[in-house]
Amino acid sequence: MEGGGSQLIGLSHGSVKALAQRMGYSRSYLSRRLKRIWNRNPSEVLRGKRFEEAMRLLSETRIDINEVAIKSGFGSSSSFCAAFKAQFKQTPLQFRHANILT
Repeated sequence: MEGGGSQLIGLSHGSVKALAQRMGYSRSYLSRRLKRIWNRNPSEVLRGKRFEEAMRLLSETRIDINEVAIKSGFGSSSSFCAAFKAQFKQTPLQFRHANILT
């Protein structure tokens, strides 16, 4: 349970509950425990890991935005684009153009 690596990216919304059930814990117990470890709630950690992966894909690859959204664990490209813009004050495409490795 240490860290919070890229294996978290594939978890979908509600996954904390499913993960807790698989581990034999209640969702609230697991959330408290993870918050103690990460000093953030699990959904914040998950979202952060998804954004990290999305930024990596945007700057290191030329795959389209829809595929970036899917590969980074967002439900749709529209939810990804809206969340990205709210978080970083720029669209994923603007980020890519400013950060793409040539």
